[in-house]
Amino acid sequence: MDRIRPFVPKMFRREIFNNLHALSHPGVRASLKMVAERYVWPSMRQDVVLWARTCLQCQRAKIRSSLRLTTDQRTQFEASLFDALSKFLGTEKRHTTTYHLAANGQVERFHRQLKAARMAHGNAQWTIVLPTVLMGFRATWKEDLQATTVEMIYGAPIRLPGEFL
Repeated sequence: MDRIRPFVPKMFRREIFNNLHALSHPGVRASLKMVAERYVWPSMRQDVVLWARTCLQCQRAKIRSSLRLTTDQRTQFEASLFDALSKFLGTEKRHTTTYHLAANGQVERFHRQLKAARMAHGNAQWTIVLPTVLMGFRATWKEDLQATTVEMIYGAPIRLPGEFL
């Protein structure tokens, strides 16, 4: 770390985590990086790992997103056995273009993250939540870029709501 980070007293640690994690509900590593580059406290890694893994909104989003099944229109996915299994499990079947791999590529990965973040915010009006979620995405560390999206564009990290406490 090349900048001075404030020490967070025990009574504020969970609130700091909640403010940063609630932006877009990133995974454990991204949450840890987001917190660690802005703050410092003993046992930060253990705290953030525990809180990220036990986030109820993230758990609910994982369950809800698994209730939808996106497939192409190949015959094995259209068989009566598959239909019966989908009906039994209560999954919603969705189709993409047949034999078109790009239909489930990088865009689908982003959509999965976007849907999970939206669901993690509960029943909040989506148009209100979207700017917060996008800010969280842009401030989340990207392993392939070795930077956040904001750092790639502006050359410096942005200040997030949790930093104003």
